[in-house]
Amino acid sequence: MAEMPIDTRLKVEQMIEDGLITQKPRPYLGMSMLAEPCQRKLWYGFRMCSELKISPRVNRLFGRGHNEEPIIQNDLRKIGVICLVDPNNQPEFIDGNGHMKGHPDDQLLNIPDAPKTPHLGEYKTHNKKSFTHLQKHGLKKSKPIHYGQMQVYMRKWGLIRGLYVAVCKDDDSRYYERVTLDIQYADELLKKGRDIISSETPPSKRFTDPEYYECKWCNYYEICHHGILPLKNCRTCYYGDIHDEGKWKCSGHKIELSFQQQQIGCHRHKYMKGLR
Repeated sequence: MAEMPIDTRLKVEQMIEDGLITQKPRPYLGMSMLAEPCQRKLWYGFRMCSELKISPRVNRLFGRGHNEEPIIQNDLRKIGVICLVDPNNQPEFIDGNGHMKGHPDDQLLNIPDAPKTPHLGEYKTHNKKSFTHLQKHGLKKSKPIHYGQMQVYMRKWGLIRGLYVAVCKDDDSRYYERVTLDIQYADELLKKGRDIISSETPPSKRFTDPEYYECKWCNYYEICHHGILPLKNCRTCYYGDIHDEGKWKCSGHKIELSFQQQQIGCHRHKYMKGLR
């Protein structure tokens, strides 16, 4: 029998690990990303300009973050903290005429450091490098998007304090930090989201150099820097109009559009200004 080549991979590995998973698009702009420095990136995402694809490994990492939530809650309950949110049934914040939404991890009562003050609870997982940076520099500097997410959620929930719990996926170490509401910053982020939703053209580029490292990793790199046309759908179409209560309508066909219809588009598609 011929020897098997050393670099031959198991078929089961290939079938599970090869290929990319297409993420389901959100029908709304996520409040969790409002502190993203590039408004253009957020606008492209809201307009569904490109399919977002991730590897099976990254998909598992996302699942790991969700699985960590009840473990953290269990430890908090052991010290007398009251966790009000079921991880499988998170509350929903709505803004931007129904086109902007957020889903907080938890609301906590009886935090030992301030037992009379309700806290937002936000739980995240990190790799070792990210976790070490967080320990050294703190949440606001190390993870400004997570910090902004907490600010917006506290503002929407009427809370003035939050507890951030980070887990290192390498060794299960944890980092805890209490966060104070910055009303002005939270309101700026919410206004930023509303402006993105209402804009009919892409915001200006934050980074004009196509070789900038953050741009290289962006899902919308080719569209933004090299003029590749985005996906054809109702949100990239001249006739797609935003309405109140999270609704979209087509001024060409004069109909209200379901989210499924928005993703498909039609033969009359005409790119909106700034995309063609």
